[in-house]
Amino acid sequence: MQPIAHYRIVTPAAPVPGETRAALFLQNAVRTVTGAMLPICPDTEPPLPCELAVGRTNRLALDGLNVPAYLDGRDEFTLRTVGERLHFCGHGIPEEEPFPAVSAYRYYDDGSFGTVSAVYHFVEDVLEYPFLHALPAPVKPDLALPEGYCGDYTRKSIRACPLPKVSGTALYMLPITELLTLNIMSFVLRTRAGKLVVIDGGRAQETEYLLSTLRALSPDPDHIRVEAWLITHLHIDHYRALQTILLDERSPEYLEIGDVYLNLLNDEFYTTLSREKLPDAHEMRHYLLDLPGKLGAEVHTVENGDTFSVDELTFRVLHAPDMAYAEQMNTNDSSVVWRLDVEGGKSVLFLSDAEFVCNNDLLARCRADLPADIVQVGHHGCGNVSGECYRAIGAQTYLWQASHKFIYSDRGDGLGTHNTGVIHTRACLDAMGIPPSAHLYNDRGIVALSLES
Repeated sequence: MQPIAHYRIVTPAAPVPGETRAALFLQNAVRTVTGAMLPICPDTEPPLPCELAVGRTNRLALDGLNVPAYLDGRDEFTLRTVGERLHFCGHGIPEEEPFPAVSAYRYYDDGSFGTVSAVYHFVEDVLEYPFLHALPAPVKPDLALPEGYCGDYTRKSIRACPLPKVSGTALYMLPITELLTLNIMSFVLRTRAGKLVVIDGGRAQETEYLLSTLRALSPDPDHIRVEAWLITHLHIDHYRALQTILLDERSPEYLEIGDVYLNLLNDEFYTTLSREKLPDAHEMRHYLLDLPGKLGAEVHTVENGDTFSVDELTFRVLHAPDMAYAEQMNTNDSSVVWRLDVEGGKSVLFLSDAEFVCNNDLLARCRADLPADIVQVGHHGCGNVSGECYRAIGAQTYLWQASHKFIYSDRGDGLGTHNTGVIHTRACLDAMGIPPSAHLYNDRGIVALSLES
């Protein structure tokens, strides 16, 4: 393949704003890394072999590519090399204007968010330019496009990713496979003897993917046994997969659960006292508390300092919610914060959706227990866990369960337009000197880590 400096950027003759922005971002990133200012031209220009085709150009048909567009495909993209031409194309279409308008603060969606994300992915993956971090770009004037480069990001491609093979004690961080614009929290842990532990499990739409992962990890795929299931709090991106399993009459045929660990506050907290009212939480709260006998499960309400073990895994509650702070919390801050220590191995801190109350309690009451090798970044990176807390944890690996909307803080209007605190969290970690390689995301498939020393 030719050096990228020899290419030109092609856009549709009448690009939507996001396609123009993607082309300009790509042009600037290539110039920063290679020193070459690539020309940008419309697809009415005669085709050349070395082109970076951004958006829905006529080069797709020229190269025999069909990139379908559909309303719920706005987060998906196709990155595909044909010959020496590389295509960046999202699967979205413009969102229909609502009638009547629902808000003056709606995100602008011209259907190109996937195209923009494809460019971001290429800049990070091929140019190796960590543009999201406070670090300089590499200097690579002779950088060439990799042979046959592709990087599709679709529901199908994520689900098709093979389960990574890790020996011994392992942690698996599951990806979002359906509602790609949203977040989940879903972890599976496996002991050396093959016993399984689940933390949360994600949304209802992720139920089958979760079960297929458990089957793949189970010594007996036809009868899964989960030794312990930990539920951190009552948000649907955390508990709804378990609810779906419990409501399925067929579940006892293939699944057994040993113990469920949780701490659910009074109904009054969720429906009245919390700054975020969840009228549906009442039903799920009682359903979980009435679990004994369902799938063999025994329910345990945990408090600060409680521990339990599964083989070499020892879990300890660092923070459990307290009704004394009910009026200061939303549901995120009712999360249970777990510490995992592996005998002869690594330690992991699961912050769940910790916010201010959790953060302050961890620093005030158990700072000495915070240092860990690995940390799950609190609330999908949305801030509210302070830099002081991350410094006290001092982890080497940071697990992000976040969609592109959150990772890139970009919903179509430009970098930073969906600033939910991710920029703040990343800035705190950059200031600590955490390298980009220490940030692991679940947006490409299952992330598997060995917890052995």
